[in-house]
Amino acid sequence: MGTIRDPKLPRSFLRFLHKGLGLKNLADHIEQRQSWLGLAHLDIRTVVDVGANRGLAARDSLRVFPNAHVYCIEPIPALCDDIERWFRRRPGSVTVKN
Repeated sequence: MGTIRDPKLPRSFLRFLHKGLGLKNLADHIEQRQSWLGLAHLDIRTVVDVGANRGLAARDSLRVFPNAHVYCIEPIPALCDDIERWFRRRPGSVTVKN
């Protein structure tokens, strides 16, 4: 099963926002968000998600950094159970701590 990727705005559109409309700050913000603040090209191997809630950030982290091991720290036991249930499909890539 493949992962669903977030659609990215083309660089030509970001250039238009910046140069054509003078919205440099907006274009920079969009570009940073699309590249996880410039980290998406790095081979990140460890991610720590403190206050993991239901694991949405952890899921995004695994999508952006497929070689990473994610440590989810969540103080609410029921939410830990939700995270563990979802990540059973990815054995070895996620550790949940309550």
